[in-house]
Amino acid sequence: MSVVIKLGGSVITRKSEPFSTRSDVMSRLADEISEFLRGGGDHGVVLVHGGGSFGHSLVRECVEEIGYVNTQCFARVAFYMDFLNHLVTEALLASEIPAVRIPPRSICWGVGFGECDFSVVRRLMNSGVVPVLYGDVVLSGKEPKVLSGDDIVWYLTKSLSLRKVIFVTDVDGVYDKDPKLYKDARVLSNMRLSDALKEASFWEVPDVTGGMFSKLRKSLLLDVRDVTIYVVNGFIPNNLLNALKGKNVVGSVLWV
Repeated sequence: MSVVIKLGGSVITRKSEPFSTRSDVMSRLADEISEFLRGGGDHGVVLVHGGGSFGHSLVRECVEEIGYVNTQCFARVAFYMDFLNHLVTEALLASEIPAVRIPPRSICWGVGFGECDFSVVRRLMNSGVVPVLYGDVVLSGKEPKVLSGDDIVWYLTKSLSLRKVIFVTDVDGVYDKDPKLYKDARVLSNMRLSDALKEASFWEVPDVTGGMFSKLRKSLLLDVRDVTIYVVNGFIPNNLLNALKGKNVVGSVLWV
């Protein structure tokens, strides 16, 4: 079963420290992916990672200063996202994963579904190579735009008919309400995504718990079907490996 893995920026970087990474976490997650691939079978894997302390702070700075992403911002964000992607790919290669980076700006000409050519991704996966994409800036119309890693995940899933999506985050899944405010907040799991969304008591919250609902809702807007979604805590050793194997997962398991 082909799978797309999204490594959240909050897991592989320290968002409070600009341009800082969690190299130990990246290495461990790479080892878990490697162990899964060595297990044999027909595993097509594509990886997407977020911007964390590299891309987000730069984009925020541009928007606050001039109101949009101009060509200078485009170049800076592209440079630092490439640098982060270099570090992620390096960790994958060190774990003997045949990873190849694909800058989204080289295959996408906009930020909407259908504005990316994923044919090279499909060819690489069919050849046993692990393509690595990431949140990026792309040329779109009159000015550059930000294409989020989360949107790329769903575009890949829809375009390549993938059946499994794993979001590696810094929390224990998707909650019905903010666990930072409510001690009785519970993880939503083993249900349809549409039902989980109905149970959620909050939406647009600027963290992965509330913000995750908007990320997941994108799958419904794109009419993605027959996909199993895992939202797991990447700081728990072997949690990603267990999600890849589909067993003993600490997190949320949802379906669309």
